Amino acid sequence: MAQPDVLKTGREHNRIKVQGLLAGKTDEEIKEDRAKGKTPQAFFTPALGAIKKAKGGLAEGERFLKKEFDNASKTDKEKVFGNLNTLARDVSQNFVNITKSGTATGYVFKQDPTDLGTDWAKWGNNPRPFSTLGENSSKQEVEEMFQEFEELLKTSETWVKNE
Repeated sequence: MAQPDVLKTGREHNRIKVQGLLAGKTDEEIKEDRAKGKTPQAFFTPALGAIKKAKGGLAEGERFLKKEFDNASKTDKEKVFGNLNTLARDVSQNFVNITKSGTATGYVFKQDPTDLGTDWAKWGNNPRPFSTLGENSSKQEVEEMFQEFEELLKTSETWVKNE
């Protein structure tokens, strides 16, 4: 998150807490109010950051695929695929946050996030796709998964920027 976004979110959380305490609300009620106070826009910058990191991880994976894949050990492959799983999960979580926040606040999106959320659920839930790649996966299988992941990242980045 960019520093101004962090400060804005922090101020909003504090405002909600103080208002809740003054109104005699319980900690649980204040927590619910805070969740409702987070708008989808607060997640756009972190989502773009997660997408950027995932693109970097994917580029690293593609370099590995071209240079080392054929002679790589099981451990090396698991490391690359595990890193991509983590990056995919992070982007997926950002889209979950965006859609939950939109539902909680009644936010009207310019573009419906439902399809993207469904696509990202596949990458964020277990078993995660990169976990299905293993020691015996062919280069073709890995390339196809990388390509599918890259297309979803591009689509997601465009969606966030246009929203």
